Amino acid sequence: MEHENGNCIYTDDSKMDKRVGCGFIQFLGCIKQEYRMFRLGEEITIFMAKVEAIIKALEFIEIQNLKSVKRISGSKSALMTLDSTKETQKIINNIKEKIEELGKVIQLIWIKVHQGFMVMKERTR
Repeated sequence: MEHENGNCIYTDDSKMDKRVGCGFIQFLGCIKQEYRMFRLGEEITIFMAKVEAIIKALEFIEIQNLKSVKRISGSKSALMTLDSTKETQKIINNIKEKIEELGKVIQLIWIKVHQGFMVMKERTR
């Protein structure tokens, strides 16, 4: 995996009691550049927190005008849903459209959590 030489964004989610949150960390090479954490509503499912983390990362990519990003997500289910050709959830289709609209090189890659990659595991505040 060639993540050492470019932008990587690791997305993550968290649920503790009724508190749900998500976030991401951006690395350039092996150096942490930025991180963001977001508290979400109590009614949000953990799957939607995973999806929201991807949305927040896409917004960050757009604002920072990053040219190329290798996104590494701990959420296999969210990435599988994004890969579906027959998706009916509007929010998932919005993500697909946003990726296309950005016109950037964005790779969506699933990794098993704690497999040698640093991921955000700070508790939702």
